[in-house]
Amino acid sequence: MLVVHHYLDAGADRTAVPKKRTTVVALGPRLAVAYATILAAAGAGLYLMLGLVVHPAFLVAGFITAAAAVLHRRLDPTDLKAVTRNELRVIQLGIGAGLSTAIILAPVLWPLLPLAVVGYLAHLAAVAPPADLARAWRGSPLMSARARTK
Repeated sequence: MLVVHHYLDAGADRTAVPKKRTTVVALGPRLAVAYATILAAAGAGLYLMLGLVVHPAFLVAGFITAAAAVLHRRLDPTDLKAVTRNELRVIQLGIGAGLSTAIILAPVLWPLLPLAVVGYLAHLAAVAPPADLARAWRGSPLMSARARTK
């Protein structure tokens, strides 16, 4: 999940003094996508194994994390809109995987779910991107109308 936000910074990181040595700089954009995909797929596999051996609640996290692996694989690391949109989706899936498993294993934790949703929505409201970028991560009829008038 944390690899995605380095995709768009790779050029600046590569030329920085001192040079920033992120995974994306070290591997390059295409191999970094493969790296992130493999890590997410390995996490999904581990969750699925835990679901079969330890508790079925981990199966939910396995399927959610597998969806994150698919998003990682399909991502174009040079496309601003794709990176922004999919970074948010991967984060949401990561939160969902952890919370769903925790709530299934310990139902007393269910109040965390609405709190997490409220907190996440407050975060989105506080750090909303500029209007031109907003379309990258959520469809907005208002934004589409503004774009047509320009």
